[in-house]
Amino acid sequence: MTRLLLGIGAFTPTITLLFLAVAPPGDENTDLVSYYRPLALNLLDGRGLVVEDERALLWQPPGFPDLVRPVMVPATYRTPGYSLLLVPVYAVMRILPISEVTALRAFTVTWTVLTGMIMCALACAIWRSRRAALLVGLLWITYPFALWLTEQNNTETPFLTVFYGALLLLFTTILRGGRAYRRYFAVGVLFGIAALIRPSAFGVVAAAAVAVVVLSVDQALRARLACVALVLAGNLVVLLPWQVWLFQQSGQLTLLAGNAGVHNLRLGMTSTLANSRGDLFVTDDVRALKWKLVERREEIDSTWDYARVLVDEFRAQPIAMTRWTLLRFAQSWYSTASGSYQELILLIQIPYLVLIGCATWRGWRRGADARRWTIVLWAFGLYFWVTSSATYSLLRYLIPGVGVWLLLLPALLPRITPRRASDAPGTITTKSAAA
Repeated sequence: MTRLLLGIGAFTPTITLLFLAVAPPGDENTDLVSYYRPLALNLLDGRGLVVEDERALLWQPPGFPDLVRPVMVPATYRTPGYSLLLVPVYAVMRILPISEVTALRAFTVTWTVLTGMIMCALACAIWRSRRAALLVGLLWITYPFALWLTEQNNTETPFLTVFYGALLLLFTTILRGGRAYRRYFAVGVLFGIAALIRPSAFGVVAAAAVAVVVLSVDQALRARLACVALVLAGNLVVLLPWQVWLFQQSGQLTLLAGNAGVHNLRLGMTSTLANSRGDLFVTDDVRALKWKLVERREEIDSTWDYARVLVDEFRAQPIAMTRWTLLRFAQSWYSTASGSYQELILLIQIPYLVLIGCATWRGWRRGADARRWTIVLWAFGLYFWVTSSATYSLLRYLIPGVGVWLLLLPALLPRITPRRASDAPGTITTKSAAA
């Protein structure tokens, strides 16, 4: 297994660099330029979690750029995880004569290699088979849209490594059985770190709770709930200090970052139909609905307001709203921020959709253990599908879920069965609890 992991790790940079050589240039990551890089440099220089107030640029008279000095404000607009990871990159650049492009490319490829190795280990842990590990590893490192993330220096590249690393620790802990309370706490910590890189992972602990309850069949319910509580505790240990600091600096009770939560719901409600995005599969009634939703965006100041607006519009025009909802779920599989290449992306995605569907059906029919894993993996995949569809319906937001679904594909291989949580020494079973 070690040789297989090293082989995947050695092969991944080659595949990644070949893809980058032939792929069309991606969209410029404006968030890196306007936010993540400045915050990383301020952290490196000892200024702390501050960024330049972009509004100061509007106060500068043309031709007199030095009249207004930059104003530093607390960095509350986005979570700090990605910028913290960039600090060593810019520190190395100050020591070694390398360009930012080269440093960021090495940074991205390193995370990509680690993710490929973790995916391979995940498949082996679940299916206890090198064939399964090889299948999932090769499918992941050649998946075009996971490779596409390396083109743009997005937050997803380190996020995927941390998230799948948390999954690996969670699944191996469950499979070991016993009272591995420290490991469950560490799982929560890793999920918290993932959420500081990408706030969309905030609720993924709910899927982790499903995994613990469904897979730990040999443990009493109270023991499983204790493990779930430890995962939540580890998550809070990481996120609560940031949340408290965020409230102190902004004076507002926002979830993880100023652009997260309600803000994303408000803007994402019509982003699927924005003029900058393609209108693939958009019917006339849905296009007309768009303008009604645009008019009502300012009514949304909470999650309750978001739900109320959608319910009101569904009552007024149920068919259009049903099509709008289905469209958002569909666009998460092929939509891009620029609206480019959507037809081509959909054609590439179809074989993966077919394979995932067949593996789900096959896994459901292969016995109780395979059925449990199908439920758990779909819980994680469905989480990212729902969060993507509820906000901006972009493929890049769904990719963590696609990787989880790929772990189902070994169910299509003959003579391979998934592992079951062991009744290891120290495990609290239902019988022992009753006694």
